[in-house]
Formats: sequence, structure tokens, C-alpha cells
Amino acid sequence: MKKLTFKAHIYIGFSLLIVILLASLFYLLHLFEQIDISHRILDTIKITFFITAILAFPVIWWLLVYVTKTFEHQKKTELLIRKSNTDLAKLSKEREVHNWTLNGLAMLDENTRGGLNEWEIATNAIQTICRYLNAKIGIMYLKSTANENLFVQAGLYAVEAPNLRPHIEKNRGLAGECIASQKQLVLSDLPENYLTVTSSLGEAKPEYLVIQPLVYETETIGILEVGFFRKIDDTVLQFLERAAISLAIATKVAIDHATLSLLYEETQQQAEELEAQQEELRTTNDELVHKTHQLEASEEELRVQQEELKHANLELEEKARLLEERNFSIEQARHSIAMKANELEQSDKYKSEFLANMSHELRTPLNSILILAKLLEDNKPGNLLPDQVKYASVIHNAGTDLLHLINNILDLSKIESGNMELVIEDTPISPIAQDLLELFNGIAGSKAIDFRITVDENLPASIRTDEQRLRQILKNLLSNAFKFTKEQGRVELLISQASDDTLAITVKDNGIGIPPDKQQLIFDAFKQADGSTNRKFGGTGLGLSICRELAAMLGGEIRVSSQEGVGSSFTLILPLQLAEKIDARATTEDHPQPTAAPREEKPDKQTPPPPATAAGGSKRLLIIEDDRNFAEILDGYARERGFDTLVAYQGDIGLQMAFEHVPDAVILDIRLPVMDGWTVLKKLKSDSRTRNIPVHLMSADRPDKHQIEESAVGFLKKPVNKKSLDEVFGHLNKVIESPLKKVLVVEDQKIQSDSLKSRLTESGVDVKQAFTGNEALKYLQSNTHFDCIILDLNLPDKPGTDLLDEIKSIPEHTDTPVIINTAMELNPEMTSRILHHTKTLVLKSDKSNNRILDEVNLFINRIKNDVPAPHSFPPFNRSGVTGLSLDHVLEGKCILLADDDMRNIFALSTVFESNQMIVETANNGVEALAILQRKPDVDLVLMDIMMPEMDGYEAIAKIRADKKFAKLPIIALTAKAMQGDRQLALDAGANDYIAKPVDINKLLSLIRVWIS
Repeated sequence: MKKLTFKAHIYIGFSLLIVILLASLFYLLHLFEQIDISHRILDTIKITFFITAILAFPVIWWLLVYVTKTFEHQKKTELLIRKSNTDLAKLSKEREVHNWTLNGLAMLDENTRGGLNEWEIATNAIQTICRYLNAKIGIMYLKSTANENLFVQAGLYAVEAPNLRPHIEKNRGLAGECIASQKQLVLSDLPENYLTVTSSLGEAKPEYLVIQPLVYETETIGILEVGFFRKIDDTVLQFLERAAISLAIATKVAIDHATLSLLYEETQQQAEELEAQQEELRTTNDELVHKTHQLEASEEELRVQQEELKHANLELEEKARLLEERNFSIEQARHSIAMKANELEQSDKYKSEFLANMSHELRTPLNSILILAKLLEDNKPGNLLPDQVKYASVIHNAGTDLLHLINNILDLSKIESGNMELVIEDTPISPIAQDLLELFNGIAGSKAIDFRITVDENLPASIRTDEQRLRQILKNLLSNAFKFTKEQGRVELLISQASDDTLAITVKDNGIGIPPDKQQLIFDAFKQADGSTNRKFGGTGLGLSICRELAAMLGGEIRVSSQEGVGSSFTLILPLQLAEKIDARATTEDHPQPTAAPREEKPDKQTPPPPATAAGGSKRLLIIEDDRNFAEILDGYARERGFDTLVAYQGDIGLQMAFEHVPDAVILDIRLPVMDGWTVLKKLKSDSRTRNIPVHLMSADRPDKHQIEESAVGFLKKPVNKKSLDEVFGHLNKVIESPLKKVLVVEDQKIQSDSLKSRLTESGVDVKQAFTGNEALKYLQSNTHFDCIILDLNLPDKPGTDLLDEIKSIPEHTDTPVIINTAMELNPEMTSRILHHTKTLVLKSDKSNNRILDEVNLFINRIKNDVPAPHSFPPFNRSGVTGLSLDHVLEGKCILLADDDMRNIFALSTVFESNQMIVETANNGVEALAILQRKPDVDLVLMDIMMPEMDGYEAIAKIRADKKFAKLPIIALTAKAMQGDRQLALDAGANDYIAKPVDINKLLSLIRVWIS
């Protein structure tokens, strides 16, 4: 029911009052009518009553109207008061909102002032706005300086990385459209997974999102996104609009300020440069003024000098003539000096060649002297008298001294000619100190000398240098110390660190000392402190000279401190890390070493193989050595140790015997007639029948360490002693008789691992599988011997490179070969780490398993099983040589012999025809070319180098120029057997080289090799 107004209540009340009065009046009239009163008083009362009632009604009505109007006025007044109150409350609320907005903007302004850049302003602004508005998430983007359509993230509040977009683009998405329109955008009812606000207690999605562009004039320089859990009103939106204007202005000012600062710095720099240039121009101008005055003065002087020059020119012309005559004399003298220098260089070359060849020729008989003297000294049969044993000992010691002298002379020759080679590698210090202690303990004991070695505990475990040359220096210094120290004396070796990158090794003694005037003399070759004929101490005077030169080659020096009668101290200073040096020499394969002078060898004197034995019986050893005495010694040693031996004195014969009889092991000399050892080794390794035979090299000159490691199981340097021979045969026994081959395959892919295991098992290899790095380490730490490890770098529990480092840190597996089998792309750092431990890397492919089999065979060499080999040794007669007859190879072959000496043509033709060979002869290169064009079926050309009309070099080059003769074997022949001639012939196109006088057997062997 509708509620009555105040005015209605007034009207109703007065109406009821009038009605009651009227009712009362009518009721009184009714009563008067019923009372029968005739008195005039009653009539008067009645009339008075009516008059009163009639007069009272207008008054009441007037009061009613007055009261009504009064209440209406009061109501209007009340409404005006209420409206005023409402307007006042609205104004107060607007003022409160305005103050709240101003406070927020003041706080925002305070946090974005102070010389901040645009990124710091963005970060402070988004955090201030979100905290002030109680927003739960916010992010701000600024326009990129590089791309106007790209806006990059500049500040954020409570946004996690997965929800963060690093940049937005104009006209792309809601934010991009907001940027383009430059209008505020409010989003509500956001999707469930649109955006999430997280805390440590939980997560929730915001209900409302406001995207506000930052517009400066007509340019949008940024955008602001703020998320709320609550509904947002116009106050928040207005605050964001005003905040956006302030932020746009602050950001623009920061950007312009940064630009102005940069321009100011550039302007200031340019001003300084301009000021400097102006100063330079002032200085230059002053100099020019000064020079102008000088030039004016010089012109006057030049006028005077011009007259003087006219007179001087006449004198100079005379002097020029005299100078020309003097220059001619100087040129003649210079030419003479150049000729002398060439002669000296050639002389040094011949001297080096002579010393090298003499060293080789002296070492060869020393083999027999030292070994046989040692055997006689040992007197195992016990049939020698004590004096005879003593004589043998004297012979052995004298031979050893002679060997040291030869080594010193050869080292000095190599140093002087610049051919000394260094093998730079990590060299441990402790083993060197221990070896020197054991080596000199006997001498110290015999002279009652107190010998001590002290190694600083803070030294690194190893240094990078040439170990062999370091040992040579220290042995020479210690030998001198013991030589010049009397009995009951003291010798001490101190090894310490001189500085952060150098090592100091000091040899101190309390011997006779060195006079000050001779402390530099002792380092000269062939000179000693006491070089008189009645000197007390012996020696050649080469030791310290070689030590000084070797120290210099190792990047160090030797310092001496001595006092006569008190003692001496020699200090070797070496770098801890010597840089790798590449020797400027070709490999032996490309430039074979010159062979020794040919001996008269007969093929029928090669030692035939012994009778064949049952499979799995005795071991067969092939000895290829051109020194018959030494070969017989090796043959005896081998037979004493259970080998059946084959002996060859030439490289080609040894190669042929290896192919025919496939021995269990080969001892191979490098310097052989006909075919050198490197060529034999290369042919053995390239043939599938002999590829896996272990080969032990020996020579008087030690080749490069990497050449030995790649193809051979060991190296023996001549001259040898009994101990080294025992070690060689022991090592060969170990290689031949080693148990069944064991390989550890570390591969996480089971299919790949099973495939490798299957292929290796077929080859007779015992395979253990590991699928993780830890599983592989358990195998390796269980004392199980493995001949080889195949390692994948991509393992589930640890990187393969880390596992490789751990494997090599286990002492039992330091030398175990490792084959890296991987499909990973290796960066230079990983490659360097891998090559530090292994040189074999196989990339996974459809043929990688075959490659791994080859690598395993290479590492393990050839290990016998109990099953008979597929190639049985054919029976042959030890007393005969018919099994080695190779003359049928030469029957019917056509030889072109080009030589201008008829005696040589006659002699060689006779030899060739006796071997049923067809001989074509030519007197020079022109005739040889004509014969080849006429008879292209020639099997081999024997070409003399020194011939008229066209020499051998030119003839060989022209033959090779014809494609149909590209593979025709050519052997160069000359009497001028100088070092380098062989290489010249090979460079011209010859296949091989032989020097006059020709050894017929060697020549026939060489022809057999190239024809077959």
C-alpha cells in the first residue's frame, strides 16, 4: 500500500474534525427538536450555536489551509536541505577521490624522478601503480628504439616467466590494437587459463584486466596492463588515464634526456677536439711563419751555395769515379765471400752427412761387440776363466764408452746443423728423479759419496718438455759432479720451482770446483778446465757444450756457480710449459733415410723357415736385419725363448717372407738395403694377411714417437744390450700369448650395443656391455682387464667426456685404448679433451661397426686363439733355399736400359739376359723416349741420370708427361750418390733409386719388387 504523505495526513485530520463537529451539531439539533421547550432562551442558544458553527467553519478552514501551506513550505525547505546535503556529500566524495588520485600521482611522480632512465621508470611505475591500486599483476612495455612497431618488456609486477611475453607488436592482439587506437581497454570475464597469479599458498586468475596506452601528444610510447581480482570503478580507470599521461611525459623526458646527454657528450667531445685542432692550427701557423723566415734566409744561403756546388760538382765527379772503382772491388769481395759461405755451408753439410753415416756404421758393429761381450761377461755356460770374464767386461765397458762418445759427436753434429728434433710431451718429474737415483746409486756407493735428491712438494706433477733431452742433460751434469768429487764427498740434486712458469734443477757438489776464468770456457765444444796432456780427469769436453745447446732448445739455460777447491753448482732453468715445435723435416715415408753402403748379399743366404708345427704350437718370429752378426744374435735369443725364426737381410725379401709365411711377430730394422723398414712396415699394414701382426722396430736413430705408436708395438734403439733384448722378447711373448681379447662397450642404446657385441663376438672378442657411466666404472674398478674400451659420449647419467677423464684417472686403465663412437657434434673444447686421451673417433653411421672392428684389431694387434689359424704354415726344408727362388718373376720381362756408358750397358745386359729378360738399350734420354714410343710394352725402365743430350731427370719427366706411361716403373741409376739425389729423382717421377757401383743382387731384388 502506498504510504500517505504528510499533507494528506493534515487534510484527513481536519476533515475528520469538521465531520465530528457537524455530527455533533446535527446531533444537538436532533436533541433540541425532541425537547419540547418553548422558551426563547433555547432558541437563542440554538441561534447562537448555529452562528458560532458558521463562524467557526471558515476559521477552521483557514487554519487548515494555513497549516497545509506551512507544512508544504517546510517540506520544500527539507527537500532543499536534503538536496544541499546530497550535493555536499557528492562534492566531498569527489574531493576525496581527487585527493586520492593526486596522492597516487604524487607517489608515482616521486618514484619516477631523480634522473632515472626509461627502463628504471617503467619498473618503478608498474610496481607503484599495482601496489597503490591493490592490483595483483601488472606489466609495462616501451617502444623499441630499433623498430617503431615493436614494444619490448620494460617493467613487471608479480608476473611469472611462463606468462611473460618479451615483446608485442602494433596491431597484433588486444595490446597491439590498444596501441594503435590509443584508447583504454577494459576486459572482464577472462578465460580460465588466460592469466594466473600465484603465491606460496595457491593461485587464482584475475577477474578484470585494464590495458592503458601511454600517449605523449600523438605518439604511443608504451603500454600498461594491470589485472584485478575485484571489480574496478571509474576512479581506478581515471587514475590509470592520468597516470598514463604522467608516465608518458616522464618516459619521453627520460628518453629525450638520455638523447640530449649523449648529444651533449658528443658535442663536448667535438668541442674539445675542435679546440685541440685549433691549437694545432695555431702551432702550425706559428711554425709556418717561422719556416717562412727560415726559407727566406735559406734562399740567400742557397744562392751562395750554388756557386760553391758548381765547384764541388767537379770534385764529386772525380770522387764518383773513384767510388765506382771501389764498389766494383767490394762487389768482387762480396762475391768471393758468398762463394766461401756456400763452400762452408756445403762443407758443414758434408760434415753432418759424414758424422751421421759414420755414426750409423760405427753403431752397427757395436751391436755385436756389446751383446757378445755381455754374453761372455755373464758366462752362463761357466766355461770361461775369471780373467777371460774380466776381459769381456773390459770390452763391454769400452764399447759402452765408445757408444757414449759416438752419441755425443752425433748430437753435437745435429745441433750445429739444426737437425736436432724435439718430442714435446707431458713429462712427469718424480719418475725422472727416481731413475737418476737408481742410476747413480752404484757410483755413489763405490766412491762413498753422499748422494741425495730433493724434490719440492709444491711442484706440478709434470712439465711439458722433451723427456729424453732433459734426462740427457741431467745425466751429463750428474756424471760430471761424480767425476770431479772425491771420495767421502757430497752430490745433491735439487728440483724446485724458480718462478710461476719456470723450473729450477740444481746439481751441487763439493768437488774440485772451477776457476772463475774458466767457468765460460767449459761450455765450449772440445774444451775443458784442464785440457793439458798431464790432466788428471779424462773426457772429450763435449758434455757441457751439448747440455747448454739442449737447454737452449728446451727454452731454458744453464747457470754455473763455482769456487775452486769448494765445489760447483750447475742450475738448469726450464719453462714449465714448452710450446709445441714442429720439426721442419719430412716423414721417413716421404723422404727415406739414406741406406748404408751396400754389402754383397746373396739371396740364397736368407735363413729359411723351420719345419711347420701343429696349429697352436710354437711361435714364429720374422727377423729383418741387414747386419748378419746382429741378426744371428737375435736369432739365438729368439730360439732360446721358444721362437721358430725366419731371418731376412733385405727389406724386399723380408716382405716376401712375411706374405708367404705370416709370422706371429716381426722384428724390423728401419735402415735396410733395397727397401727400407718404413716401406716394409707400410706394405705389411696395408695387406689384410699381415695387417694385425705385431711389429717391433729398431734403428740407431730414434724416429718420431707418434710414428712408432701408430704402426708398431715398440722400438729398440741400437746399440742394444742384453736387458733391452730381454724386454723386447718379453713384450712380444706378452703380445702373442695374451688371453682371449676383452672389450668393454659403453653404449646407452641397447640395439646399437647388441649389434656391436654380435659383430665383435663373431671376431672372437669377449664383450662386456655397460649402458651407463656408473655401470662402466663398476666393471673397470673390479680389476677386470680390458684390451679396449668402446665409449659413446651421450650417456644418461653423465657426459662421456667426464667418464673418459675418470677412466684415464684409474691407474690400471691409463694405457687402455679407448675408441670414441658417437653421433654428437663436437665443439673444439670437447674435441681437445677427447684427443688428450685417445686419437680414435668413429662417427655413428651404417658402416661405423666395420670401422670399430678395424680399430679394435689395430689396438689389440693379433692375439691367438686355441682354434687353428685359417692360414697354416706350409712345410719347407730348412737346409735348402728353393722355396725363396723368385727368378721366375723376371722371366720374359722387357727392360729398357738407358745409359751412355757402353761398359755398363754390356754388364747389365748380360745379367738381365741370364735371367731370361728382354733388354732394350738407349744411349741417352732422346733414344729412350723413341724406344718407348716404338715399344710401349716395356715392363720397367732403368734410367741413368748423367747422360748427354737429355739427362735422366728430363727424360723421366717427359715419360711421366705421357698418360700411358703414368704407372710404368722407373728406377733411377747414378754414380753421383749425394744426399738429396734420391729425392730429386723421386720428384722427377722415378719410383726408386739405386747408386753405382750397382749391387746386382740388390738391383734384381728392386726390379722384382716393382715388376711384381
